[in-house]
Amino acid sequence: MEISCVGMLGAALLRQGDPAGWAHIDRAFELIERAKGRPTGHISLDGYVAVADAYLAAAFEGRAAGADPRRARARAEQACRWLEGFGRLFPIARPAACLAGGRLASGRGRTGAARRSFEAGIAAARELGMVTEEGRLLLALASVAPAKEAPGLAASGLAKLESVGARIHTREASAAD
Repeated sequence: MEISCVGMLGAALLRQGDPAGWAHIDRAFELIERAKGRPTGHISLDGYVAVADAYLAAAFEGRAAGADPRRARARAEQACRWLEGFGRLFPIARPAACLAGGRLASGRGRTGAARRSFEAGIAAARELGMVTEEGRLLLALASVAPAKEAPGLAASGLAKLESVGARIHTREASAAD
């Protein structure tokens, strides 16, 4: 449970623009590392996701305030491997693992791999009835889709997020436009 609490606190601080959030993200990373990347239970998923999100944003999306981009890239890669393993143990983590893996592939310039990862995540989210994750994955897929497909995917993603009141993700999508 500590992994989730520490990771989510770090994510919340970073979303508010407070670079002190990195100390919490780093601590959550260290807690996961100490556990050898093995989830201690499904409850730790949010912490794993917070770590991956923060390092991916710092490494590839220009949101590195207070973070070393090279270190962030190495940690993003590790966090994605951990999430992938989490998804093998707990199906509920598969959409998050696919989202993180797709973002990593996109950051490396591997658009085809990113697209396949996002599509696999959408399928997993639909199978599990995870509307928020499906919406986030549709938005991510729109970011790597051909120009004529992107608007429809983005609109579908936003509609999914709005249907469940996931305002934080709709604001992030609007800010990215």
